[in-house]
Amino acid sequence: MNPIFDQKTRDGEIARALNLALHTFSVFSGIEATMEGERLRLDFARESAAMMHALRLLGVQPGETLPSPNFDDFDLAKKTSQGFSLGRVQQRDCSYAASAKRLNCVAS
Repeated sequence: MNPIFDQKTRDGEIARALNLALHTFSVFSGIEATMEGERLRLDFARESAAMMHALRLLGVQPGETLPSPNFDDFDLAKKTSQGFSLGRVQQRDCSYAASAKRLNCVAS
């Protein structure tokens, strides 16, 4: 595994964030979603390619084994940065039907 994922540096933090996002997109890419009554298939191929490119810029080689993301250690709600706020995010109630690869979301 590339040592950048263990570094306590800006680049290490970026690598861990990209890895977490890439993992999430890999899990949900290809599923069918229903949002506000409209059905669509999620496709994160472009986003995943952009993240892989950014990881290459950080020295992570294609085909290299990536670490399992640690969702507890990388909780943005617990992080603080001067002058930065996550703000208020609109809540959505979502349910995921794994057998049908379907995500249903309703804005609340």
